[in-house]
Amino acid sequence: MSSNKQRFIGILLSYVTIFVSFVVAFIYTPICIRNLGQSENGLLVFSTSIVSYLALLSFGLGSAYIRFLTREKRKSSENGERKINGIYLILFTLVGVIALITGMVLVSYSDNLFSFKYGPADLIIVKRLLFLLVIQTSLSFPLSIFEMYINANEKFIFSKSLTLLSKIISPFILIALLFLGYKSVALTLATFIITIFIYILEAVYSFHILKIKIAFKLTKDDLGLIKELLIFSSFIFLNTIVDQVNTQTDTIIIGLIISAEAVTIYNVGRQFSAYFVLLSTAISSVYTPKIHNLVEVGKIDEINEIFIKVARIQSFVMFLVFCGFLSLGKEFIYLWIGPGYEIAYYVLILLTIASIIPLTQNVGIEVQRAMNKHKFRAIVYIIIAVLNVSISIILCYSIGMIGCAIGTFIATTIGQGLLLNIYNYRVIKLDIPRYFRYFIKALISSAFSCLVILGLNLIFPDYSFLDFLIKGGVLVIVFVFLFLLVSISRDERKSIGASWKKLLKR
Repeated sequence: MSSNKQRFIGILLSYVTIFVSFVVAFIYTPICIRNLGQSENGLLVFSTSIVSYLALLSFGLGSAYIRFLTREKRKSSENGERKINGIYLILFTLVGVIALITGMVLVSYSDNLFSFKYGPADLIIVKRLLFLLVIQTSLSFPLSIFEMYINANEKFIFSKSLTLLSKIISPFILIALLFLGYKSVALTLATFIITIFIYILEAVYSFHILKIKIAFKLTKDDLGLIKELLIFSSFIFLNTIVDQVNTQTDTIIIGLIISAEAVTIYNVGRQFSAYFVLLSTAISSVYTPKIHNLVEVGKIDEINEIFIKVARIQSFVMFLVFCGFLSLGKEFIYLWIGPGYEIAYYVLILLTIASIIPLTQNVGIEVQRAMNKHKFRAIVYIIIAVLNVSISIILCYSIGMIGCAIGTFIATTIGQGLLLNIYNYRVIKLDIPRYFRYFIKALISSAFSCLVILGLNLIFPDYSFLDFLIKGGVLVIVFVFLFLLVSISRDERKSIGASWKKLLKR
């Protein structure tokens, strides 16, 4: 199957996966909170956030894989592929061992580290959760080479289908365990088994279908390549640190300053912002191999066309979802989980507003990496990390958990919304003015759509699933109509109409 078809079907499967994940979260999250309780659910989120920092030990190597594989294959074909795969498997195995040792030290001292906040019973749960999560993370490093290889070869149908399969199977197992009376440790163990099983399937596919080639015998000349790879990855590593800070540190700060219950409430809002990120990467991730190939041959005009094309699609999807969050989010959270989670709505809105611009431009991240011009981004990310943590801690003490969301909002807006756009325009030569022309049009469509739904909220103030579904349907119709009217040119509307006519004739 051609790369274009692989990308198209890969995007569709990604959106199906996100939809399934959302449905699963809608069903699973209330069941999980009710069966575990706010406290133990908060301990699970807290432990997961802590162990997720072990991912930083990868040093950004995974994000550099496609660039170096593409380059070495172009230079020496099969030998280049063998060499890169061998280097990565060796490095990731070492990282896995380091992660295991580091994690076990963390498990051993967890009583001393967290005894000031949690009692003996909670500390036992935290220690068991940390142990299982550390083992899973350690094994994921060497096994992830197969997932990277599959995506580098643009076999998106297999990789996305496998992800979808895991999203369907996991909730059935976890819900069954909850109804049988099992708690967070059993849930974590089940997730661990499913994750490793998926990695094994990827390994089998890589060896038997793609015929992956790995060379473990490295020469002295390869030391220079390893050095170059580590230098390149070091700046991606700094980016990864900030991503980690923005996504995980808030829950750790809240867990240490406020309580595990507060972590559960905050995580409801953060969970939806995570789906917002998935909506963006569902499109951009399938273009990564092509971006690296285009940079290798210096086709900047074609890169800009992909940048604008993907940004426009992302703008449509993400502004539609954001309108839903803004106008119906509070109602949905109430209907979904119940009263007492109102603050999660404001967390959700702050996190999603801050991320709209960077998430509709994330093709630019791969362009920077492919050009080896991602150092400035790393510096900006350090600024974001320091600013985010500082503001979040101060505001969390003074105004509670919403202070963490405000800290993330301020840091992300300054760093990713402003500074990186200037850099992308002046240095990377991306067509940022053209991007913002389309962005503003999408913003206008969103503003009017939200006003319509907010008006309906005044007419129908009571919360019910029927009213929610009706208002949601109206939102989709109004938004699509306004988007086609404002954001799409006449020629593009004619092209879309012609495509639909051809489709209907078939």
